[in-house]
Amino acid sequence: MSSMDYQLHQLAQSVSHAGDLEALTRPLLDLLQRITRLESTYLTTIDEVAEVQRILFSQNSGNLLLQEGMEVPWSDTLCRRALEEGRFITQDVPGIWGDSEAAAELGLQTYMSIPVRSADGSLFGTLCGASSEAIAIDSEVMDVLRLFSQLISQQASREANAQQAKQRAELAEKKIDEMSVVASVGAGCLSADNLNRMIHQTADLLEARQLWTDAIPFEVIDDAPHTFEAEDKSCQPLITDLLLHRYSSENRTEPGLTTLLFQQVDLTKLKGLKSISAPHQAPVSVVLICAVADDLLHGGILLLSQEPISHDSSEFQMLSNCSNYLSLLADRLLHLKQIEEANKRLTFFAMHDPLTTLPNRRYLIDELGRRLSRGKRTDEQVHIAFIDLDKFKQINDAHGHDVGDDFLIAFATRLSEIIRAGDMAARFGGDEFVLIATASQDKDAEEERTQLSQRISEATRGRFELPAVTLNYDGPSIGIITSQSDDLDADQLLSKADAAMYVVKRQRKANQGCAGQSGSLA
Repeated sequence: MSSMDYQLHQLAQSVSHAGDLEALTRPLLDLLQRITRLESTYLTTIDEVAEVQRILFSQNSGNLLLQEGMEVPWSDTLCRRALEEGRFITQDVPGIWGDSEAAAELGLQTYMSIPVRSADGSLFGTLCGASSEAIAIDSEVMDVLRLFSQLISQQASREANAQQAKQRAELAEKKIDEMSVVASVGAGCLSADNLNRMIHQTADLLEARQLWTDAIPFEVIDDAPHTFEAEDKSCQPLITDLLLHRYSSENRTEPGLTTLLFQQVDLTKLKGLKSISAPHQAPVSVVLICAVADDLLHGGILLLSQEPISHDSSEFQMLSNCSNYLSLLADRLLHLKQIEEANKRLTFFAMHDPLTTLPNRRYLIDELGRRLSRGKRTDEQVHIAFIDLDKFKQINDAHGHDVGDDFLIAFATRLSEIIRAGDMAARFGGDEFVLIATASQDKDAEEERTQLSQRISEATRGRFELPAVTLNYDGPSIGIITSQSDDLDADQLLSKADAAMYVVKRQRKANQGCAGQSGSLA
């Protein structure tokens, strides 16, 4: 076996067994150095936004030493010049790039560089070699460089995808954890018969999340907060200050707002807490969860964290939900005579979509079933409009799921504004909505379907002013069917309306394809 064949055999073994980018790259750099006889071969990463190039891995021999981790400005590197000029190998660095101070300082004579691109075509970094001596490099080395660059690109893309998948999994796990806490608190509040015990249980759940260094439950006696444990007494002045700020006349807005967030707090008021380290200088995040009924405070939880928490975070929304559940419990226990009304509010949450507050799928199917049964007796028909938000995924991908949620809320609001007496709009799930309307017995059903489709389309397309962004939306796909007197299966009719919607969706896509354009999402 020749030396080159042996080296290629080693390369194949390295590539097949490489578990990560480093395990792949280091043998490539070693082989590249042996092929070219250059003093240093190395892989860099490039942050074009920060305009920084960093040596990720390097293989050095001789006098030239290019250390891993070294960072240089990207604006005037030899890699950038090579890329812009298409000059990937040179044996005369001083003659070609004599104005480069970095090259002169290192005494570079021979240099080669080839870009390494990510799967989406963006610049990941460069694969380079350099020497302080003039070394003739065979032009066939470019084929080797391209091969190595491709191998590194594939591995880097795999690792980037794996990292993104990990982040998505971590986010999903965090969401599930938050939902589990809210579900546990909600379920506990439904069956609890003691507010203080439920506050203690909620505090234990929140403190177990580790984000919070302290979760201190308190009760209100004679209009003053009192912590249950003796070691938490030092927090009572802080709770009092927060409550005075919240319930003072100039800060008081609406009684239902029971959760407070403060990003800064006087650490001298926390000196009795071992969990807040003495040298800690960053602002301590403080959240006060309150259980309120009839505009009176009955108890709550003081939460402290050395991590920054924002009003827009899902964590804060979870705490707000917990606060609402505790307040519902306080209200139920305080007003036993009004328990039926409290149960109605809880039922509303079960029958409505929590994001848009529209009736949910369960409510929709029950209501449609009732209307079909009535239609069997009265010979009335029902129009069912199935609405799908075309390109909603593009909104999420381009702007994030928070903007996607804001768009769903705004879309639901517009849909609610056009419903007439006897109509009902519901969120069917995801980016799908349904509107049901009683058909007029003295009007043509097809004409009514056309008018209903136009009314929905006109209301739900155009400019959407969202909190974080403005979108120009081309409108949804709408499929509308009309029930017959013998139709009694709500699920079956919804499936037919869904199928009608997909016919419209396919036609819209075909029309857009012929026009050579897609919807505008500004």
